[in-house]
Amino acid sequence: MEFDRLTTKVAPKKKAVKKVPKVQKSGRGNSNEDAAAEANNKKRARLRKSGKQDDAASLFFDIYKGDLQWQQLLKHMMQQQSVRICLM
Repeated sequence: MEFDRLTTKVAPKKKAVKKVPKVQKSGRGNSNEDAAAEANNKKRARLRKSGKQDDAASLFFDIYKGDLQWQQLLKHMMQQQSVRICLM
């Protein structure tokens, strides 16, 4: 009887492992605006250096992200290659 009672017990559940949040470095982190401005400056410098139409279109796409009409116009111009973009 004692043996039956001990063997019918259910094993206790294992404790769930809690996820610990990642440790953050001290100081101010980069904001999305800072990262976007830095990427924009890199694209401008690349355009000044190369003068390629693809670099100009990439820069304009970033500037006019929310404006769908501008994006469609730039895609059309890229396909037609009818416009040369020059920066002074």
